[in-house]
Amino acid sequence: MKNYETIDRKDIIIRGWIAIVFSIITTAITLTFLIKSVGGDDPIHEVIAASLMFGFVVGGIIPGFTHICRIFDKIVPLLALPIIGWAIWLWLIIGVPFLGGWIFMIVDLVKFLLLRREEKKYDDR
Repeated sequence: MKNYETIDRKDIIIRGWIAIVFSIITTAITLTFLIKSVGGDDPIHEVIAASLMFGFVVGGIIPGFTHICRIFDKIVPLLALPIIGWAIWLWLIIGVPFLGGWIFMIVDLVKFLLLRREEKKYDDR
């Protein structure tokens, strides 16, 4: 387990299970929204895009919130700038979980699967 010696293994496992649960939720929301919207007047490419965006945003919120602590220290200096810095800070605090949570979810899922694969390889020896 040389690749994950510096990273907290427990943190990867917890975030990995969160990513698995919310990946399933994302898939369910996306498919439900897609099925409900297909019979409407909108073109299919718009329905697919809207379904994916809605599913990824709603499904990625919680994984995004688990990563706020990682970005918080990096954006605190923005609070020194009155008004504009505060607005940017608020936009980042709200935007990262809602708009980028699905990215964190995918990264956490990949890290979790790699850790599981490495542990299995290590146990087989």
